[in-house]
Amino acid sequence: MDAQILNSIAKVLDAFKIRDPIINVTEMKSGHINNTYLVSVIFHETNKEKRYIVQRININVFKDPMLIMSNIDLVCEHIRKKNPKEALHFHHTVSGDNFFVDGDNFWRLYTYFEGIAADGEVTLEIIKNVGRTFGIFQERLNDIDTSKLYETIPYFHDTERRYKHFLFTIKKDPKGRAKEVEADIAKLEKLKPYGLMIHNHKKEFPIRVTHNDTKTNNALLDSETFAPLCAIDLDTVMPGFVMHDFGDAIRYGANEASEDETDLKKVKLSLDRYKAFAEGFVGELKHTLTPIEIEYLPYGALAMTFECGMRFLDDYIDGDNYFKIAYPKHNLDRARCQFALLEDMVNKLDDMKRIIDEIVK
Repeated sequence: MDAQILNSIAKVLDAFKIRDPIINVTEMKSGHINNTYLVSVIFHETNKEKRYIVQRININVFKDPMLIMSNIDLVCEHIRKKNPKEALHFHHTVSGDNFFVDGDNFWRLYTYFEGIAADGEVTLEIIKNVGRTFGIFQERLNDIDTSKLYETIPYFHDTERRYKHFLFTIKKDPKGRAKEVEADIAKLEKLKPYGLMIHNHKKEFPIRVTHNDTKTNNALLDSETFAPLCAIDLDTVMPGFVMHDFGDAIRYGANEASEDETDLKKVKLSLDRYKAFAEGFVGELKHTLTPIEIEYLPYGALAMTFECGMRFLDDYIDGDNYFKIAYPKHNLDRARCQFALLEDMVNKLDDMKRIIDEIVK
């Protein structure tokens, strides 16, 4: 480990009132935005190892990290009052902040949470418990005052606004790619009514605390029983609609193919995975959600798949400036995969609705 990093981490621990001797520091490579380190110390009270997560926030991505940490503090404290075992424990400095600024570096620290983040090939039982994890997260925050939360990424799921940006990108066409993808643009236009379904009814839905990154590996589970522990990666927590959280989880976790699959015949919605996640998620929330929220949960999956596909295609036409790519047409392949998944969702929409109705009843 680089000596400068080790010195910085020692300084961070001191700022958060942790003066125990460091015995190991390991950089965790799973995240793509922040720099994350697993730090082990000898805890003075027990003379045993204790572990912490130290993160340096990427301020190029998160322009106002103090607002993010304000949201995290509010949400974690609210959950902790109901069940301390379900909340991440972010430490505070002497001045009471849950962050530490050192020059141009913005740091935070929380106690390491023993468990596993589900990733790769997962069973239906694990998918159900991932659904339960995010459902419990929503349920615990059901009575929070959302007006106290900051919208850290403005218009994050404003699909209509993103669509207008997409039209602007086509008109600008900086790389001359628009003509090449005319068929993809036509497909997007055909699917647009499904993509805008949540947006067009937004005045009918209550504002809730939403996670906004409900990937399978952002649910922490017990390493032996796979029971839900807590939701992690809270940087995108802010006010929103529950259908988007449900929908993004389905878009990510119920696709039978990878997100950049080029053989579109393999791209299908797994109704088994959809049902497993819904059983967990809706099972925890069916007495909390309003009837119209329950009715529109399947449309959340359609809307999020449309929005994601549109963003990939927008970025491809614009010259691949936002999403990291592994090869020249990576974003185009991603977009086509999302549109194929959405088409399959449309064909299975009646089944998606039926599954939700059966869970609620």
